[in-house]
Amino acid sequence: MSGSKEKLWSYFSQGNDVLNVCKSFLYHFALEQTLHFPEFAEWCAVNYSPSQRIIVSRSASKILCKIDASVVRENLSLPENYPVNRESVNESVLAEFFKNCESESRCQFLSSILKEGQSLEGLFLPYPLHIFRTEVQLVMSLVCQVLGLDDDCHIGDVILGFLLRINSLSPESQSVPVLNLDEYLAEAIHLQLTEFPKVQFFRFQTYLLNMLLCSNVIELRFLSTLCSSDLPKQINMFEFANSIMSKNVQNVI
Repeated sequence: MSGSKEKLWSYFSQGNDVLNVCKSFLYHFALEQTLHFPEFAEWCAVNYSPSQRIIVSRSASKILCKIDASVVRENLSLPENYPVNRESVNESVLAEFFKNCESESRCQFLSSILKEGQSLEGLFLPYPLHIFRTEVQLVMSLVCQVLGLDDDCHIGDVILGFLLRINSLSPESQSVPVLNLDEYLAEAIHLQLTEFPKVQFFRFQTYLLNMLLCSNVIELRFLSTLCSSDLPKQINMFEFANSIMSKNVQNVI
């Protein structure tokens, strides 16, 4: 969805946190999407040590990035009040949460995020994105980015389970659930880099590029000889977007 991240920051920074995007800390995982460069993912995979969970320089003389949750938290500039106790999350857990939710609660939630006058009558999962409210579409696109899902135009039980979970307040607590997205991303990136030689596809380039840029921008300049001529522009755009969004986060906290 073009420009969705800018719209997301603008909308939810105004106090319209009706979907608990800020309270659940999902807000902090929004990064400006980059173009997909297969050569970048391939280089990272070739220079990745799964046993040590590190990406090294071409000469293997320098550690460029460690793939773990602490690095994810640091590079996303997660605030000090990011909870220590967070809920484990994966696609199966989210899908099961949505499916096992009481029918009345599930229907009530779905009705609350649909466009005015929209009905689910005659529709089946996955639902088309356009039937949901505009701000909900933005959040769904963000969830797709964080979870590394391929298609944000068709909304299935994983995305709906995610949104339902962070908007479900337990009877004994009024706190908003915080999902373990930093751990999820670290493990997902590790598995994707490990399996890249077989699958030749990488779903988390935006986050990995951000992690590498935060630690070693100069080291990445040589990638312009491997990738299309757009990569230097992408790096500059990424640095600029990061600095802007970092200021926005500080203003919200």
